[in-house]
Amino acid sequence: MIGIVILGSLRDPVWDWRLLYRVAGKTILEHTVASAMGVEVAHKIIVCLDYKDSAQVNGTAFNTAALDKTFIQTDERVNIHFSDKKDLVGKTYDACLRYNLTSVCIIKADDPLIPSWLIKECIMMHMNSGIPVRTAGYPTGIDASVLPFHMIANMYRYREFKEQQDRYVEQIVWKDISNTNDGSYHIYDGIKDLRFSTKSDIAMLDALLTDIAGGEELSDLLKEWHEQ
Repeated sequence: MIGIVILGSLRDPVWDWRLLYRVAGKTILEHTVASAMGVEVAHKIIVCLDYKDSAQVNGTAFNTAALDKTFIQTDERVNIHFSDKKDLVGKTYDACLRYNLTSVCIIKADDPLIPSWLIKECIMMHMNSGIPVRTAGYPTGIDASVLPFHMIANMYRYREFKEQQDRYVEQIVWKDISNTNDGSYHIYDGIKDLRFSTKSDIAMLDALLTDIAGGEELSDLLKEWHEQ
């Protein structure tokens, strides 16, 4: 079973509750989930958050909901999973076990601009080759990787032995989907960082997501924004 695991935390040391910030009609987290929902080849979409986020995900008197119920109920593949693991490998391992994933595409919850087609291409390349696949050379904030569960399990098994874990990771042979000007998967990279880690980035994020919802291509928008 192929799954997409979206990793994140509602708390942020620099910008608290960043994933709850609403732009272009959705929270940042909902935009990322929407990109995953556009990938029809995925059997499951798991939003994996910190265990301590469970009280806030549905919203409170002080915070908006991270994921509106009416939004996620439109796709029965979407599930929310809360993990008490501290690291990304542990959280991914948790989600794979809980939902019986044989392979997993990992994206970050605060990457709302990642295109559905790029996630799909990563998954399809992994399904066709059987080897790990990752994006390479894209602006930071547009990143995805696909691994079989047994590799995630091995990385998790070495969690108490960092040198062994690092050695194991270094030995992984990846198949890259590269962001090159003459490639089929090119995204304009004149803007290198699309993480939107501060509130000053919100105006740009809002404009980009609004235009994408209107049918514009991300690459064209980034080029236009950079030239301006």
